[in-house]
Amino acid sequence: MCKATFEFIANELRPALEKETTDWRAPIPYKVRLAAVIWWLATPTEYRSISNMFGIGISTLCNLARENSTVINGVEVPVFLIGDAAYPLKKWLMKPYTNHALTADQRRFKTRLSSARMVVENAFGRLKGRWRILLKKNDVNISYVSDVVASCSVLHNICEMHKEQFYPEWDEEMRNYERQHGLVQPNDNVDPNNQNIDVTSDIRDAVSAFL
Repeated sequence: MCKATFEFIANELRPALEKETTDWRAPIPYKVRLAAVIWWLATPTEYRSISNMFGIGISTLCNLARENSTVINGVEVPVFLIGDAAYPLKKWLMKPYTNHALTADQRRFKTRLSSARMVVENAFGRLKGRWRILLKKNDVNISYVSDVVASCSVLHNICEMHKEQFYPEWDEEMRNYERQHGLVQPNDNVDPNNQNIDVTSDIRDAVSAFL
């Protein structure tokens, strides 16, 4: 991330991040607060190393990470998921038809779903390549994980909007990490807990007909 992009983010978040000076002590500068969290999001570095780097306590860094991520993720956006044949068909997750004799609508649906999924996979690859915190087991409280992911997504979009450089080796490093740690998609099977298969099939059929 170049200095101009960082300054843009810092200025946008300054009202929420800047703290008042009290009689007891001066607050951590808002740019330092933001920089420490961005470093944490962008690398797999542990809390201790980052706290030493920025001259703040580990507990302070943990609080900053939680606080800043909540600020960054200030807008709630509904999410629609698509997946390949390995995933179960659910109301909130569409997958391609797997039978061999497809209608024209079903073939069109399958083609467009595949095309959209390729775009999404490429976007997720760039996201994980830039923000390495998403590559490893997250050690934050589970109730806070969604804020971390959302924060990475918002910061990533800002980097994309500002034409920040994305190096090819980042993508290769990300893929090597996933291969080494066995991060693969689920097996192609039917979800036994999906009791509403008729309803979800009707939803997929309706989308197929619409396309």
